[in-house]
Amino acid sequence: MERKILAVLFLLAIVGYGFFFFVIKGRTGQTENTPNTPMQLAGSADAFSSALTTCVTSYYELTAQLAKDDSSQIGEVAKGFLDAASQLPVAQLKADSNLIKLTEALQQNIVKAATNMRSSSTLSEQRKQLQITSDLLFDLLRTTQYKGATVYQQFCPMAFDNTGANWLSPSPAISNPYMGQSMPTCGSVIDSIHFKP
Repeated sequence: MERKILAVLFLLAIVGYGFFFFVIKGRTGQTENTPNTPMQLAGSADAFSSALTTCVTSYYELTAQLAKDDSSQIGEVAKGFLDAASQLPVAQLKADSNLIKLTEALQQNIVKAATNMRSSSTLSEQRKQLQITSDLLFDLLRTTQYKGATVYQQFCPMAFDNTGANWLSPSPAISNPYMGQSMPTCGSVIDSIHFKP
């Protein structure tokens, strides 16, 4: 009886070792691009980097106007941002084709949100479009490994009836575009982007 138990334990040990060696250990040696592996940008043309910096600067002008509760200038400022986003020369990027497709999709969605913001006449609708734009632009900056000045991602927990919203800033100081002058310093830095040139 003891021999049968030992034989079964020995057999289980061999099966366990085989499973570990061929299945678990085999996975760690894979070189495929898995979903957890970030795509790398091989490089980007100076024209794209310059255009992206212009786009980011225009975005900051939008957040500044919304922080002042000034809807009168939003249409004009949104037009500047829309023009900058539309003119991003994605074709100049040197990257994996999947990365190019992702960048193009992000750009198209940013353009759509900026178009909606430009045509909106109320602060609340403009702020909703800013929320969409902010998340998309942050993803675009990460995807293309933006090498401009540090971009701070900030979060207001009280925006949109306490559902919260993110925005981007050139500074860690808070100037909340969602709460405007009622609560200008509500929020905190939750992330940042600073890829070395």
